[in-house]
Amino acid sequence: MVAEHWYADEHKVRGLTLVVVCIPVAHLARCRAEMKSLVRLPKRTGGPLHFVRESDATKTAAFNTIATLPITVRTVTVPAGVKAVPARERAVRWIARNARRDLPHRLVLERDERAVDADRRWLRDELAGSDVEYLHEGKGEPLLWIADGIAWAHHRGGKWLRMVEQLIVEDARA
Repeated sequence: MVAEHWYADEHKVRGLTLVVVCIPVAHLARCRAEMKSLVRLPKRTGGPLHFVRESDATKTAAFNTIATLPITVRTVTVPAGVKAVPARERAVRWIARNARRDLPHRLVLERDERAVDADRRWLRDELAGSDVEYLHEGKGEPLLWIADGIAWAHHRGGKWLRMVEQLIVEDARA
């Protein structure tokens, strides 16, 4: 089994979709460097990539880069109609059960201060007895930008999703 780190972010429109980007440890530096290089694209204001507010040119460049990275992606969607906290719990527990099975070295979720305590409780419950390390990182982590972008593309569909759909190895419902 290849040692991996997992990076997760969600999109919360018409339900909740949590995207998990699985990156082999040997490729973390390359992936991080390639994502960081995107902040220097022309006509960007700088700072972390956030696909909701990026121009189409930046999104295209980012998805072209992401499509070449040595990653795989898993998604889990909780349908609309499930309230925010139970939806997040279902998604976080889903990823934790998968982590317990596949044993990535690290699971990194994007930091949402309102959710951190509950996330930790659910992760602790599901990962008890495993060696999987879990933590929350801010938007400054370039590897979370991949998850943000794919979550956005998953929601938008069309040409955006087509640019990265070959990376998605699992598209589940919870």
